[in-house]
Amino acid sequence: MQGAAYLKKELGVFLRTMRKRNKQTLPEIATRLGFDSVNFLSRIERGDATIPVDRIADIAATYQIDPVTFARVALAVHHPDVLDLLRWYVRHDADFCNRTSSLHTSKPETKRKHDAWLKSTMLREALDSMRTLMLDNEMHVPQAEWQKQGYFVDPEIEQEKNRGK
Repeated sequence: MQGAAYLKKELGVFLRTMRKRNKQTLPEIATRLGFDSVNFLSRIERGDATIPVDRIADIAATYQIDPVTFARVALAVHHPDVLDLLRWYVRHDADFCNRTSSLHTSKPETKRKHDAWLKSTMLREALDSMRTLMLDNEMHVPQAEWQKQGYFVDPEIEQEKNRGK
C-alpha cells in the first residue's frame, strides 16, 4: 500500500481510534452527522471512502478532533487539489489575508458574525470587481485568457487541444 491509499487508511484508523477513545459508537456518530446508516462512516474509518469537503468540519466536531488540524490532514489526503487551490489563493490574495488575520476569535457569536461578513463582503467585492472589469472593457473574457493567467483550466478544452496535436 502506498501514497494516498495508505494515508486514507491511516486517517481512517485515527478516526476510529478517536471515536473509541471518546467512547462513541458508529451509530451515535452517524446520527449526529445526519447519516441514515453507519455504512459510509465505516468505509471512511477503513480508508475506503473519501471524506466530502463539506463535511470535514462536522466530522472533526463529532469525533472531537481539532478542526484546523483535521481539515489540513483531510484536505491533503482526500482533496489535495482543493488544498493546492487554497494555498495558491492565500499566497495571491493579500487583501483576503489582511482582512482575515484580524478576525481570529474564540467567541462563537463573534466568529459567526465574522464568517457571515467575510463570505458576503469578500464575494460581493470580488464579483463586483470582475463585473466592472468586464463592463469597462465591454467584453466577455475568453476562457483562453483565464487559462493563460492560470485561473481556470477546463478539462474539455484541454482534451480538445490535445486531440488537435
